[in-house]
Amino acid sequence: MEIGFAVCGSFCTYSIVFPVMEQLSREHHVTPIFSDAAYSVDSRFGTAREHIVMAETICGTPPLHTLAQVEPVGPKKLFDILIIAPCTGNTLAKLAHSIADTPVTMAAKSHLRNGRPVLIAVSSNDALAGAAAGIELTLSLAGPICLWSALARAMEQTGLTVRLCRALRPGLRRLFPVCAADEEGFSSLCGNLAANLLGLGNAATPLGVRAAQRMQALSGSAGASDEMCLLVVMNTASLQLIPSTVAAVRARLGAAHAFDILPAVWLASVCSVAAGILAARGLKRCWKT
Repeated sequence: MEIGFAVCGSFCTYSIVFPVMEQLSREHHVTPIFSDAAYSVDSRFGTAREHIVMAETICGTPPLHTLAQVEPVGPKKLFDILIIAPCTGNTLAKLAHSIADTPVTMAAKSHLRNGRPVLIAVSSNDALAGAAAGIELTLSLAGPICLWSALARAMEQTGLTVRLCRALRPGLRRLFPVCAADEEGFSSLCGNLAANLLGLGNAATPLGVRAAQRMQALSGSAGASDEMCLLVVMNTASLQLIPSTVAAVRARLGAAHAFDILPAVWLASVCSVAAGILAARGLKRCWKT
């Protein structure tokens, strides 16, 4: 098996990493890859030169350490698997954001183009290590969430959000009669709820803030008006047509049909919004009495 073994600058782990490299080299052909820090930084755990010589002695070939040297990893299909050990928090963050400006991250990007596996051994401080499960979950959710965010954005660009906004206007006029008298605030309100329905959280937030500002101006009070409270309740209940994050989590945990929960999600969302509206109306009457 052809193995690429990428080494980052977590020097304190080298006493564990290099024996693993040596063990693999006994049965497989291992090509070392060094990050900029691993190739050039001396530390109390040894000089860069000592580590370079150690890797070359174990693998029988000098470490790849430039972008030009690792770029052919993908096109030439040099490795069956790429191991990154130790993988520092800096390298992990760059991998998560598709930044390929170091020999290690470029090698990973080039290798992944072939759909071949990358094994990451995270080595960082205790705080980041404690969040390892969260980091793993974040990385696994990145792809599905990006996909559904793009689809939601396409809905917005094709005018679906505008049409949905128009469909919501009659019902919202009854729930927000004061805001309905102000076209700017009412348009922001309709846009906020329509964006939430389509899962466009980033677009919904500024629209909701703008609607709340207009509601406060119309109420003439420094505190939150009844309609502002209702807006917060409806945003918290978050009636959503496509629960992309939940579906991504289910897919990550092995669900065969990640979206088979849609009917239950829609029913629960409708019930939560209805309960929120009724509670807000009830508390409004109690407060006034």
